[in-house]
Amino acid sequence: MRSTIMALAVAFLSILAGAAAAQPLIVIYNNTPPQPTLELISITPGNHEQMNASPPSVKLAFNQTLDESTSGIQVFDPYSNPIAGGKVTQTTAMEAALPPKLLAGTYRIEWKATCACQAHPVINGTSYFTVY
Repeated sequence: MRSTIMALAVAFLSILAGAAAAQPLIVIYNNTPPQPTLELISITPGNHEQMNASPPSVKLAFNQTLDESTSGIQVFDPYSNPIAGGKVTQTTAMEAALPPKLLAGTYRIEWKATCACQAHPVINGTSYFTVY
């Protein structure tokens, strides 16, 4: 069995060598390093954070440059009414200013981030914080 496999390997390599002599071999090498995946680095207030006072804003930071036209934040009050929207404020961050005095309850943050530079660019998520 081993000699049969060896004979097949030699025959295959002979065929490849003959084909290489008859046809030029073209090798394409991509020297570009892979781009890291778009990731959320931080969110303030943190997910499920409990607060005694209203935060002034919601801030998200990412590891890649964001597409300003398709990235954003929406904040909803405890009754699911939208209370604030936000956008890209720096190349890798988004922010939504909040009203000064939020009612007590749990608030929902929905966000979508689109990377300006890679093939799988869209991530989104939901986070919550509570004001007492």
